[in-house]
This record gives sequence, C-alpha cells and structure tokens, in this order.
Amino acid sequence: VSQQQQQQQQQQQQQQQQQQQQQQQQQQQQQQQQQQQQQQQQQQQQQQQQQQQQQQQQQQQQQQQQQQQQQQQQQQQQQQQQQQQQQQQQQQQQQQQQQQQFGIRHYTYE
Repeated sequence: VSQQQQQQQQQQQQQQQQQQQQQQQQQQQQQQQQQQQQQQQQQQQQQQQQQQQQQQQQQQQQQQQQQQQQQQQQQQQQQQQQQQQQQQQQQQQQQQQQQQQFGIRHYTYE
C-alpha cells in the first residue's frame, strides 16, 4: 500500500518533469513515460530519414539528443535505487512504531 502511494506521487511529479526534460534537472522520472517519448522520437527519425538529403544537420542534432536520453536513463537507475533505500527506511520506521505500540500495551497491562 505504501509503494502504491509513492507511485501516485511520482506520477504527479512526472508531469512537471516533462517540461523540465529540456533543462535536464535531476528529478525522479519513471521510464514508462520516457519510453513513450522515445517512440515518438523514433517516428520523427523515420520522417527525417526521408529528409536526410536536404537536412543532414538535423540528424546530427538528433544523435546528440539520443546521448542525452541515455544520460537521463542512467540517472533514473540511480534514482530507483534511492527509492528502494527510502522504502527500506520506511519499513524500519513502521517496525519502530509497532515496538512503541507494544511498549504502550505493556504499560496498560501492568
């Protein structure tokens, strides 16, 4: 249940990060939306293959953009690891809360 809530929060952040991908700020992004963006860029590449004779300079720009996408994917992998660490910390906090509740119950029984 806690993981589902975190995913919902990340989806809200993704809408903001679509605008920020042009600036390339390091924030958490899910790969599902980026895969959709890559598919759109593949469609653009097919259109530009027809335009290669007229516009060779644009293809070079696309190659640079592909490199930037790879860098963003590497950042995502690091951020997924950070999310897992945060989830582990939350589990530890839940255990501590349970221990505190048990302590209160002991006092009530005494």
